[in-house]
Amino acid sequence: MKNILSLLFLMLPFLLQAQGVVNNGGKIVVGTGSFFTISGNNSHLTNNTTATTDGTFDNNGTIRLQGNLINNAGNNLFINPNGVGEIVFTGITGQAVMGPSPTKFERFTVNNATGLTLQQNVITEVLTLSTGPLYLNAQTLSVTSNAPAAITRTNGYIVSEQTNNSGRVNWNIGNSTGTHIFPFGTASGSYIPFVLNLTSGNIGNVAVATYATGNNNQPYPTTPDLVTNVNGWDGKDNSANTVDRFWQIDKDGPSGTATLTFTASPEEVGEITMLQAQRWNAAQAIWEFPLPGQSNTATSATVPDVTAFSPWTLSGNNSPLPIQLLTFTATLNNAQVNLHWKTVSETNTDFFTVEKTRDLKNYQTVATVKAAGTSKQIITYNAQDAQPYSGVSYYRLKQTDLNKKTYYSEVVAINLIENSVFAVRVFPNPTEGTINIFIGGDDDKEYTLLLTDMVGQRYYNKKVKTELTYHTFLINQNRYLPSGVYLLTVAGAGHFYSRKVVIQ
Repeated sequence: MKNILSLLFLMLPFLLQAQGVVNNGGKIVVGTGSFFTISGNNSHLTNNTTATTDGTFDNNGTIRLQGNLINNAGNNLFINPNGVGEIVFTGITGQAVMGPSPTKFERFTVNNATGLTLQQNVITEVLTLSTGPLYLNAQTLSVTSNAPAAITRTNGYIVSEQTNNSGRVNWNIGNSTGTHIFPFGTASGSYIPFVLNLTSGNIGNVAVATYATGNNNQPYPTTPDLVTNVNGWDGKDNSANTVDRFWQIDKDGPSGTATLTFTASPEEVGEITMLQAQRWNAAQAIWEFPLPGQSNTATSATVPDVTAFSPWTLSGNNSPLPIQLLTFTATLNNAQVNLHWKTVSETNTDFFTVEKTRDLKNYQTVATVKAAGTSKQIITYNAQDAQPYSGVSYYRLKQTDLNKKTYYSEVVAINLIENSVFAVRVFPNPTEGTINIFIGGDDDKEYTLLLTDMVGQRYYNKKVKTELTYHTFLINQNRYLPSGVYLLTVAGAGHFYSRKVVIQ
């Protein structure tokens, strides 16, 4: 016959010292309002039974544990959940939750200055962080209550810090509007909370992981989304202006609009100012333009109206995408040149300057146009060059922000003598297959097509000749190119053109 140990504690404290508790088939009942304390040198709580009726713990009170919790049975361990049973980890040395399968708690409290480490996934209705770090250690901590107060802290914090984003908090927020704080901390103890304030919709489960990087922002995230760079608008490395931390945010709900607050440590921010949050678009392999309406502190940025998630980071004054320039074109109008450009979004843009040059080195101002400032709509701008150079003129667009930072567009060219426009169009862009390069201009002209990555490595270099007035050339990227952002250059016959190409 199986031996069953049944311990019942009703409104009374019970203390076991210098020994652990091993449950091999008994049912331990902790009554409402009572305390079951296991302390001492060998104060582990081990469960070896798979029973769900006679075995495990019927906890309606508080279990205080100074050792490890070892659940070898592969079940939830605590039965009859009613939302009041609590287990408090109160050790003075490092503790762990161990075992082959997830353990489910009702109320889970960490009160250990040295810290508690997860060695299995944990599910809890309520999490309280009183003191010390909770090391996720490549495990998932799931919180099932959608109430904003389901996670609370006094001095404790959660350490994620896995470069593969495997240490994460999964919170079933659903349609519970309000401020949900993910109380992360760094490995050295700096408090860096991530805040999600759901304003509308059903966001479902929200999984968040974060980790610090080196000064060059590496290693980049690889899973569940691959990040390939922290390049600026011109394709050059922008790590000096990017905070040394990434966040991975995922949701499984059908909707959800939220205000997000990202916080990094002072060491990770360094001397970067005017922080703003930016999202990595994995489909296009680019950093999206920062959403408008953001606010910041010295170590944080808050961004409203977020509906898309995945990897995020914080950038400073020289952000990876200062504006999104949709088009910049030049057309001939008798002896004048009309210049047009469109922006799909702007943030803190002061004005635009149209510049021209003969030699691609020395530029002259053609016109200055006031910008919209901040906008999420497509805006069309126009300018005119009444005195273009005789022969070939090259034009570029300079953007100046309110903070006096400047950025430049790609170059377009016009030949006034030949009354022709050297035009290049690249499509589709982004592309998943071939790259089509359309060159408009004179017949029988030779051009060099050069495709490089953003650090200058060559992937395609070929001379082509226009046999018709309008000619299209193809690059089959399947044979040459991995996914990423590339720079296409078309040069020859006194002309020069460059454009970024995104390979998906």
